Formats: sequence, C-alpha cells, structure tokens
Amino acid sequence: LFARVGARFAVASVPADAPTLLGLRLNRPRLLVSDAAPGFLAHADEVRAVAFGPDGLYLAAGGDDCRLSLWDTGAGTRVFEAEVSAPVLAVAYSGSGRFVAAGDARSAVTVWNVFGARGAVGSVTVEGEVRCTALASATAEVLAVGTTAKKVTLFSVPDLCGFVELHHDASVNCLAFSPDGGILAAGCGTHDMPAFAAKGAVSYSAKAVLWGAPAAVEGCKHLGTIRLGDVVHATAFAPSGKILAVSGETRRIDILLVEAGFEQVAEMPCAACVRSLAWSSDSSFLVSSGEELQVIVWDVAAERVVFQLPKAKDWLWQVAVNPDSSLVACCGSHGPGVTLLPLEVLPPRLEELLSYSDDEDDAGDPGSSSSFLRPG
Repeated sequence: LFARVGARFAVASVPADAPTLLGLRLNRPRLLVSDAAPGFLAHADEVRAVAFGPDGLYLAAGGDDCRLSLWDTGAGTRVFEAEVSAPVLAVAYSGSGRFVAAGDARSAVTVWNVFGARGAVGSVTVEGEVRCTALASATAEVLAVGTTAKKVTLFSVPDLCGFVELHHDASVNCLAFSPDGGILAAGCGTHDMPAFAAKGAVSYSAKAVLWGAPAAVEGCKHLGTIRLGDVVHATAFAPSGKILAVSGETRRIDILLVEAGFEQVAEMPCAACVRSLAWSSDSSFLVSSGEELQVIVWDVAAERVVFQLPKAKDWLWQVAVNPDSSLVACCGSHGPGVTLLPLEVLPPRLEELLSYSDDEDDAGDPGSSSSFLRPG
C-alpha cells in the first residue's frame, strides 16, 4: 500500500560535518511507514477537520455529520460525541488536553471540556463563516477563530469572553499558535473572481500575517506580513518553535526561520494546492495533504520527499500527526471517516540523509491505489 520515492531535490549542499541545518539536527531519527495495517474511524459523513490531543491518545474529529467526536485511537473507539447545528468546518485541541473547540457552518464555535467529566462549556457566534480555529495553553487558555469576515477573534477559555479582534483584508483561512503561545500566524487570501476564472485573479491579500503576544488581554502586536503569490491555506509552527511552514494555492511549501525574522530559507515545490500541514515531534519532518490527493512526508532539512502515500479519490482536507510521530490521521472528500496511518521512528543514520537513492528497495507506484483510505 505504501511506497517510498527517490529524491526530488538535490541535497549535495548538505555538509557532512554540519551538526545542524535550518536549525535541525542532521543525525535525527528516521521516519518510515509501519508494517502495521492502517486504521479507519467511521463517521456518518465526510470528515473535514481532525486534531490530536497532547498525549496522542485521543483524536478530535468533525465534519458533515454535524458531530464532534472524540476517539481513543489505540482502541479505535469513540469515547465522546456531541451534536452541533451544522457541519463542522474546523477543530482544535488545546495543548493542556482540557479543551476541544469546533466551528460550524452556521458561524457557531463550541468548546467542550474533554478532561475528566466531558461536556460543553459554552458556545459563541462569530461574524462570517468559520474557516479555522486554534487553541493555545502555554500562558492561558486562548481560542482563536478566523472567518470570512476578514478577522480573527480571540476568546478566553472557558468563559468564551472575546477580548481582541485582529483585522485583515481577506478571509482568514488558517491559524497556528507557536508552541509557547507567543505568536499567532494567520494565513489569508481570497480569489477576486470565481474559481473558473483566470488563475491569476488573486487578491493582493494572499499572505501570512504574524501577531505577537496573542494571550495578552490588552491587545496584540503586529509582527509582520509575508506576502505570497496566492491564497494561503496552511500555516504550522514546528514543535521546536524555530520554523514556520506556510503553503496553499502557491503550490509550494515555504519554510521560514522564526529567529531570523521569518526569513524564507527553503522552498519545496508541490504538484497541487496544499490544504494542511503537520510536523513530526522532532521538527525534522513535515506532512502535507490537499488537492494532490495524497499524504506526503517531507525531510525539511534536505528539502525532499521521504515517502508519499497512494492517491485518494478526492481532496484531503486535513492531516495531523500525533505527538510521538507514530500515527498520521487524515480526512477528506474520499469517504466518511478518518484514516489512521501508522509510522515507525528508527534510530538516526546520517549516511541516508547525505546520500539518497532513486531506486529504493521498496520502490513502487505511489499513485496506484487508494484502498488505504477506505475500509474493506
């Protein structure tokens, strides 16, 4: 079902004696597809959003069945379920493990306590259609909600008191807090013309906007703006906090160094629009999914594909990686549920980083099957 592919990008520039590259250790563990069979968490309809809890045991998922489900990924059982009034479009899991938030198609955002006695703690209605949610827990529990109303609203949790509005000049499509909660990255962009119009008809507002100290009640400082050539759909901070990955309809993944003022230090071309990004626990590998119809794992320092999974029958909306990088969850228009893809972390082998081969022993056609995305 899986096939690792050869190098897509040159890695001759990687120095053999360099201890780090892009802030990443070269002698880091290797990430491979496990021999274990993929799992499938069945929903009544298409799932649009997934998020792992900080311990990796639980996964929150929501979609067109108008339900938020909490899954025990080890047992493959649903441990909590709540119904909302419209399809779920965005899901977030707090770093403390206490809260899950979901935004639906009727502009309602609901927060549940999922630690101990599980249940809803409240719901708020926002202006515009919800495009994204994010939760931060480093200094305080904060919920960020991005909408088509061209703004991000920050709420304290669990009381859901809105304390800051961050205004943009386009729809806010994605949000990501840095691991310490000190930076919020908002991906924006709106096509000025319908999807069938000229590809070049994109708003100048296609960009990533960076905000500092979002947990501060007195307001947020605008740190900067990174202008992209097309609509941004995915932003993701590495767990190390040193790297921000940005992608979308640009058909590339931009790697930005936080400590260097978000300087672009790498660019990884993609065949189609990227809808979601997720990092491995050691910040060495980046997982992408979207309109390319497959999950792709990238070695960021080497700027190459490590492996890619067979193509699905339709777009993949979101991908998530659990905290120990042993499991990837993905969902999309291919079917009613969430696919769990086991990974294996092996000890580092530096020579593999410095010398990739195009004729791997397990080479195959990575686009030949989509059976891993559906049960049976």
